[in-house]
Amino acid sequence: MPDGISQQAITQELRRRIQTAQYVVGQRIPPERELQQEFGCSRLTVAKAMAPLVADGTVRRHKGRGSFVVKGVSPTAVPVHGRPVARGNVIKYVSPGHETNVKSLRDDVLGSLHSILSPIGYHVSVDFYGSAEEHVACLGRVRDPQIAGAVLWPLPDPRATELIRELSESDVPIVLIDTYVPGVDCDYVVGDNIEGAAGMVAHLAGLGHRRICYLTRPPTRTSLRDRLSGFVRGMIEAGLPLGAESVVQVGSESDPYAGLGDALESVLSRPDPPTALFASHDSLAIAVRDWLCGRGYSIPGQIALAGYDGIDAALYGSPAITTMEQDFARMAADAARILLERFDGRPAALRHQRHVLPRLCVRGSTVSTEKGNAQ
Repeated sequence: MPDGISQQAITQELRRRIQTAQYVVGQRIPPERELQQEFGCSRLTVAKAMAPLVADGTVRRHKGRGSFVVKGVSPTAVPVHGRPVARGNVIKYVSPGHETNVKSLRDDVLGSLHSILSPIGYHVSVDFYGSAEEHVACLGRVRDPQIAGAVLWPLPDPRATELIRELSESDVPIVLIDTYVPGVDCDYVVGDNIEGAAGMVAHLAGLGHRRICYLTRPPTRTSLRDRLSGFVRGMIEAGLPLGAESVVQVGSESDPYAGLGDALESVLSRPDPPTALFASHDSLAIAVRDWLCGRGYSIPGQIALAGYDGIDAALYGSPAITTMEQDFARMAADAARILLERFDGRPAALRHQRHVLPRLCVRGSTVSTEKGNAQ
């Protein structure tokens, strides 16, 4: 956008993005400072441009959280897209269902898909899986003629990988979310886990922490591998000491908390124990918090604690967990638009491989430390 863009032009552009589902119901609109940079204007101009959207109920401001889209897209506001020949009108969403801690995340995905696809005649259906066998069965059903396309939250498994590869080469458009599959050429929209993890390290370092230990589940998913890479990058960028003891792996595929107590005992009994723990998942951070509090540790007085994902459970308990909140509603909205492009016959030669930045949510489990205590 050119410098000097008018307030009215920004209002029209934001309204267009909402009407075309670039910003979907429940999604947080970028902060004013980001819009200021995008449009090349003052923050005051952005604020005035937002005012008509707030006034007509399209957008609602929440103090301390930002501005969110609250008015849905009418069917007439969305262009009608083509449908694959000889296929039905069902969009299948395949999602993990056994972990209650991902419920809010998968609900964000389902709600976002529904808000974009239902008004233009698609029916969004969901299959939950709780094991590798169930996941494989769900993927097998995607070839049903009634299914026009699918959004998949994949589980790392050789059989699933092969089925996803077959689907990517078939006439059924698919988009992966949360995790991409190395070696499989297909569309995906995932969180920017490298930037997110590096950003959490920068947050902790900015509070004065010099010794940070990263606790991770086995990095079988690309999301976890990228978070580990982001942690390493963040430590290097912050000039913090990094060694084999900086990363501790816990859990297994069958038991995500296996060995956690022994690992924490070992970490905290070091001559120079870490002043901050960064867990690869909020659910892991919650388990760490409970273990520490049960043994009389003060969080964040004695040790700071951070997680990743932004699950609802991280808000509850004392203290609430500082986290990197993933924007699954945005991921799903992007995935829906990619499917519509494929239905319109856009060539698949160039794949969409998008990374959505998470948002740092600072809560009570992290705090600035005295310089002497953090060394």
